[in-house]
Amino acid sequence: MNNPESSLNIKWEGPFSLFENQDCESIFSSDKLKSPGLYLWTIPYNDSYLVNYVGISATSILDRLETHIVHYLSGRYTIYDPEKFQNGIKERIYCPSGRVRDFLNNNLPLSQIIFPLLKTFKLLIAPVEQEKRILERIESSIIKILRKDNVACGFLDNQRIIASLWREEKEISVTVEYNALKTFGFTETKITV
Repeated sequence: MNNPESSLNIKWEGPFSLFENQDCESIFSSDKLKSPGLYLWTIPYNDSYLVNYVGISATSILDRLETHIVHYLSGRYTIYDPEKFQNGIKERIYCPSGRVRDFLNNNLPLSQIIFPLLKTFKLLIAPVEQEKRILERIESSIIKILRKDNVACGFLDNQRIIASLWREEKEISVTVEYNALKTFGFTETKITV
């Protein structure tokens, strides 16, 4: 394992949409998608952005986002009522059973829900050239911060976090820039990972 620097900077960029011709730029127009880094799946909420998912990619943000989209379209992710979801309420319409046939048997009604749900998301990205373990530590720190806020915690879908540093790891100070964005439940400009 490389000895990482004792500090690094991340800058959130966006918001981006998954689709063209919406109220913000399409994520697929960004020249930063081929970089590794962090990303947030959010919705606009009370003049800020409410985070539904915090993720990383050690290779390409684009590859990871495409995987998420495929999982939504193939029934591997929970599908929420889009109208309620855009208001910060997670009402499940479909929960993955692990059996493809269950999803296929409900494909037509679900496909009419999946696309409106995907249109509710606004994505924020932070390209960061770091090894996967460092990205996981930053991701976990953000999740822990979001879990301290009742509204943010209730909307967050992340389950897994890193509980502690490995013995040989040193803390890293991360400076966070928001590009004039407000993220509900996560406003820190310095975090320690």
